[in-house]
Amino acid sequence: MRKLENEINILIPTVMPFDIDYKDTPTWRKAQLEGKFEIAKTMLIEKMPVAQVVKFTKLTLEQVQTLEKEINP
Repeated sequence: MRKLENEINILIPTVMPFDIDYKDTPTWRKAQLEGKFEIAKTMLIEKMPVAQVVKFTKLTLEQVQTLEKEINP
């Protein structure tokens, strides 16, 4: 039985290689975007200039301006 287990452990990586890139999933991208919006919201609440929020979060100017309008109607 041990010989079989050793053979399986040797063969599986070569026969069935798989690599899951979790950063290329819709869930990961959505979470990253939500995180950026939370950071931007905090920055805007602290009265940081919109240009800096765009620079540091990599959100678009339009996204940050929309968020600013939501915070300060």
